[in-house]
Amino acid sequence: MSGAGNGEPRIAIVGTGANGAGIGADLVNAGLDVTFIEQWPAHVDAMREHGVTVILPTGETTVTPVTAHNLCEVATLRRLWSRPTTRAGRANSSSPSSNPTALRLGCKTA
Repeated sequence: MSGAGNGEPRIAIVGTGANGAGIGADLVNAGLDVTFIEQWPAHVDAMREHGVTVILPTGETTVTPVTAHNLCEVATLRRLWSRPTTRAGRANSSSPSSNPTALRLGCKTA
């Protein structure tokens, strides 16, 4: 897998409808490390089971296996987006949450 610690970019496509999925599949086929993030559970399940199918106007069809996550699952990936605290309960200034370029996600469940 490219991107995992070798200096290559790791890409997340947030919103993998027709356009996002097609672009993401092209990036995967170019050898990049791409994760698909989608809000609809049925769409995530379909991508996991069948990959992403792209049909070109010429009739050429490609099916690309992808890594797909539901948006709420991504919110639980605390390894990257947790907010470490000090013993006093204050945010650690070296945490990803204090970095203005860090991605923070949340998901409210009923």
